[in-house]
Amino acid sequence: MSLVNQSDLPVDQLVLKTIRQALKPLSIKELTNLIPQYSETTIRRAIKKLRESNKVTKYGKARATKYGLKQNDERN
Repeated sequence: MSLVNQSDLPVDQLVLKTIRQALKPLSIKELTNLIPQYSETTIRRAIKKLRESNKVTKYGKARATKYGLKQNDERN
């Protein structure tokens, strides 16, 4: 079940778009399944970049970690 299949977007924008379309926080595993053209390592790097720019927030810990949109960034 791939939500996004656009290779013309940078990986961080593709991850952000995927999280927006899912309408719920997603785990790294879920993101990897939804964006199969990128490796888990690449998706982790994109998540780190998005967290540093305050576009994505982390929910949970360890294996239960999921990533979702920041409350104030849902329209951007």
